[in-house]
Amino acid sequence: MNARTIDVTVLIGAPDPVLGEALALWREQAFAIVPATHSFASEGEIGWERLADETLLFSTRDAGPEAENALIARLGGPGRWPDRRLHTVNRDTLLTLVAMGRGVAMMIESDLGHLPDGAVAVPLVGATGRTREMLTAYRHPGNDNPPLRRFWSMLKSRYSEGG
Repeated sequence: MNARTIDVTVLIGAPDPVLGEALALWREQAFAIVPATHSFASEGEIGWERLADETLLFSTRDAGPEAENALIARLGGPGRWPDRRLHTVNRDTLLTLVAMGRGVAMMIESDLGHLPDGAVAVPLVGATGRTREMLTAYRHPGNDNPPLRRFWSMLKSRYSEGG
């Protein structure tokens, strides 16, 4: 964003002023995407801690890095490092890998789209209930592009409270 080639970006996670002018938008349910044959597939929801022994698949594209960071924040710690596999693939290919039994992925509700045969989305829960991830918009504070300024103003008026 510092090169000003992107006017606005939306990332998963709480606002971080280091990334630019931040605006909390809304929250979305987090899901574990598991093979239909996995024991988790028949459960109504699963806790994050149950992913600790799974092979977790992430894309290096799209929201993959944010999903990986969310996982490390919840499961990482002294002596604990989840088995992660990074793939340079799009969302659909990652879901196909899950359906093939290669591991488990994490996604938010808006990323789900159409799941391939053989993959199931199971809601993730934490200590306080179902996990809802914050989506945050960012812009470079020095970008005074008039259409961007109007768009940002509209976002602020609509989402000023976030989540």
